[in-house]
Amino acid sequence: MKFFRPLALTLTVMLGMSSISHASLEELTYTKDVAPIINNNCVSCHRPDQVGPMSLMNYKEIRPWAKSIKRHVSEKTMPPWHATKYKHPFSNDRSLSEKEINTIVSWIESGMKKGDPKNLPEMPTFVDDDWKLGEPDMIVTLPEVTIPAGGPDVFEDLPAKLNLEED
Repeated sequence: MKFFRPLALTLTVMLGMSSISHASLEELTYTKDVAPIINNNCVSCHRPDQVGPMSLMNYKEIRPWAKSIKRHVSEKTMPPWHATKYKHPFSNDRSLSEKEINTIVSWIESGMKKGDPKNLPEMPTFVDDDWKLGEPDMIVTLPEVTIPAGGPDVFEDLPAKLNLEED
């Protein structure tokens, strides 16, 4: 009996720390709970022809990667955010909240239910043109420079005409 008491206490404390109750664990679904998180934080990179090594645009694409997703969100390596945590938040911090991490992990651990397709959030829209961050205000064309494979660093002055109306 003495052996089981610390174990029961440990489990109670661990379960109590989770922000998702046991009752809601059974109700977690991809369509209602996980898709909004993935759409807001992952698919900008994890979609065809982007930097992410696999597409995570839908349930069918996410399911085979569940163990990897669980590990990476738990370790906070995905989505990548390399800035040091600071007392003032960054406006573009891509980190997942603890609640979002717990939701994804709990959904995976509870069997990855798909859910009702009517609950799917709208897929974000992406502009797939040459300018991922929007068209620039000015394009400056510089002369081509050939840098030798060996030798000292090369520091070239690259002249360019800028027809600016003001400083």
